Amino acid sequence: MCPLSQRIDRSGGRRPARAAWCWVVRLLLAAAFFSVSPARSLAIVNGEEAPHDDHRFDAVGVLVASLPGQPGCAGYVVGTCTLVADNLVITASHCLLRPDGTEWPPGERDFWVRFRRGANGAVTNSFPGGGCSQNYQEIRVTSWARAGNADLAVCTLAAEPFHVEPISVEYRRAASPSDPIVVAGWGFAGECLGGGDPWRLRWAAGTLSSGPQGAMLAINECVFSPCVQCVRSGGGPEGDSFQGWAVPNLHDSGAPVLAETRCPDGSGQLRVIGVVMTPNFAPRALSWHESGLSPRLYSTTPCDRCPADQNDDGVVNIQDVFAYIADFMSGHARADADGVPGLTVQDVFAFLMRFFAGC
Repeated sequence: MCPLSQRIDRSGGRRPARAAWCWVVRLLLAAAFFSVSPARSLAIVNGEEAPHDDHRFDAVGVLVASLPGQPGCAGYVVGTCTLVADNLVITASHCLLRPDGTEWPPGERDFWVRFRRGANGAVTNSFPGGGCSQNYQEIRVTSWARAGNADLAVCTLAAEPFHVEPISVEYRRAASPSDPIVVAGWGFAGECLGGGDPWRLRWAAGTLSSGPQGAMLAINECVFSPCVQCVRSGGGPEGDSFQGWAVPNLHDSGAPVLAETRCPDGSGQLRVIGVVMTPNFAPRALSWHESGLSPRLYSTTPCDRCPADQNDDGVVNIQDVFAYIADFMSGHARADADGVPGLTVQDVFAFLMRFFAGC
């Protein structure tokens, strides 16, 4: 007897449901072969200012707090956020809280998001810039919800920004140590905490640290004392370039930790896998999904890749069936095929439909 479904145990473990799944294996073994194009990851190391003609980071906005009744451009920067749906941004929840970790009393603070690309297409990488003008999109946060078990918050905006494409969330593909990542934020530049030119949109890329990669991504092995010092496991300082790390600074809290997929046409697509909490750690986007919180965030397939390519080898065949069975039995997030928290028989049916549809 083998279990057909597994449900997430909120205590951190998983408990198998009592049902039989052996018949599912027989159905899966009858699958046909389909081919898709392979996808590869691309790593670009060292930080730089985001070019005006680079649309990849348009969705990375500056989170601003202001007094009620004042526009966002009259406020002050509290962090970074990312547009992940038409009118939803994800950030670190501590950016929206008082210094003691409690919520602001109603009406005492308003929050706004400013995007670098204006409604007329003009671009600026600096804040506050020239103040309020048509070159800036300042959109008010109307409501927000946060995760009780992670430093994550999702904010609803009063309107959808123009000329800004959201960056999708990715929680089905687990990040592991040494995976390439990209961080983009509106924090300070410089090697010292809070030092350097502030509030310009910059990005840096590197690899995840070798630390634990459970609910919390280890972004790097760097410390501020008060300046950045990076040390690899078993080695000495990396040097002035900090090559191999994407190092966030002050006000980069809430910035996206991004994985980049190389598409068959040579382009790259970014996916949000986590949110910067400290210079070293980021809670995974999976934490929001597994908590079943609202609004729901969906994991999409990059580059129009076939969602039935379970093992990411670029070909859909019987090996993907075996990969799905292994993922399902181990309770891996990759087996979450229906987008609903928890693994059940509905996920199996969702995968079967994708597999037999031939992409």
